[in-house]
Amino acid sequence: MNWVWAPDAGMLKEWNAEVFIVRLLRSPGGLIIVGDEMSDQYSSSIIVLLRRAGIVLELQDEEERPHIHSYFLNAEDAQAGSLIELAGVTASRTERPVITLIENAFLVSLDELKGIAKRVGATSNYPSWESPFPQADKWPTWVDAVSTMKKSEASSYAEDTILVMNAGSAWSRELMTLLKPRGRPIDEQHRITEAYRQMVRTISSQLTDIGQLTIFYRSTTPAHPTCGARATPYQNDKLAELYEDNVVWKLSKSAKSQAEKELRLRKDWDLFGVHNDVWRGAIVRLEQERVAWLASPNIPEIKRRKGKAKWIYLDVWNQALQRPDAHYGPPGDCVNWCPPAIFNQWTMHLHHYLQQELEKRS
Repeated sequence: MNWVWAPDAGMLKEWNAEVFIVRLLRSPGGLIIVGDEMSDQYSSSIIVLLRRAGIVLELQDEEERPHIHSYFLNAEDAQAGSLIELAGVTASRTERPVITLIENAFLVSLDELKGIAKRVGATSNYPSWESPFPQADKWPTWVDAVSTMKKSEASSYAEDTILVMNAGSAWSRELMTLLKPRGRPIDEQHRITEAYRQMVRTISSQLTDIGQLTIFYRSTTPAHPTCGARATPYQNDKLAELYEDNVVWKLSKSAKSQAEKELRLRKDWDLFGVHNDVWRGAIVRLEQERVAWLASPNIPEIKRRKGKAKWIYLDVWNQALQRPDAHYGPPGDCVNWCPPAIFNQWTMHLHHYLQQELEKRS
C-alpha cells in the first residue's frame, strides 16, 4: 500500500530492532526526540517496538529536569552486555541515555518565546503568560552536553547522536494566545508565521554548532477535518490530495454557530504545510552553510574536527495524508494518531536512513 513508507530508490531496509539499538549505542547521546504530545506518543511507540523484540530500556527521570525523560540499558542485565559487545563500545555506555524524550511544544524557551512575541506584537499581559504545555527550557544545552565526548571516548562513539524534533499544532492562534489580536484572521496568521520563522532561526542557531549530531526535522502531519468519515486509507497520495483539500472549509462547515466556527478556524490547520515549508527552506540553507564552512580554508583544524550539526528534513506529510482512518478519536480528534501504525512507519523511515548512511561509509 502507498501509505507504507518506501524510499525513492532501492529497497526498504528490513526493520531489525537489534541493528537499530546498536546504531544508537554507537553514538554518545543515542536518539533524542523533542516536541509536543505527538512526539511523546512517538517516543513511547519506539520503546514498545523495541520491547516487542525483547530489548528493554529503563526510564530514569531526574528531578532537576522534569520534562526530560531518558531511557537507559540496565547495566546488570545480561542482554545489555550482549548489546554493548555488539556495538563495540565500553561498558560505561550504560551510563549514557539510549532514547530521550524532551517535552517542548514550542521548541524555544518561555523567555525566548516571549521575546519573539514582543517583536511580532504581543498582548499587554504577555510577561505573565504561561505555556499550556510542559516546557523543557534550554534543552539545546542538555543536547550539547550529552552529545559531547571525552577524548578517551572518541574511538568508542563513532556515530552521530540523532535528534528528531517537531513544532506543529502549538503554533496556532488557538494556543499562542500571547500574540495581540489584529482584527483580520489573515493578519493574525501572518504574525504566527513570522513568529515561527523567528523560532526556527533561534533554535537552529543553538543547535548548529553541536558536532557529531544529525538533526531530523519531522514534518508536521496534516489534520483530516472529516477523519470520522473514512475507515480505510486512501489507495494513493493523489486521491488523498484530491479529497483532503480545502481544510479550512471542511473544518468550519459543520460548526453549529459563528462563534464555534471562529474557534475552529483558530486551530490554523492550514498553517501546518506553511510552517513545514519554513523548516524545509531553513534546512536547505543550514546544510549549504555547513558544506561551505567545511570547505573553507580558514577554519582552524580543532573546530573542523568538532564539526557542525547535519540537518535533514524528514518528510512524512504525504504518507500521513493518506491515513484519515488512523486518528486517535474521530470525529473529536483529527490531529493526533492512534499508535502504533503511523509512528512505526516513521521509525522504519529513520532506520532505513541510518543503515543507508552506514553502508555509504563502508
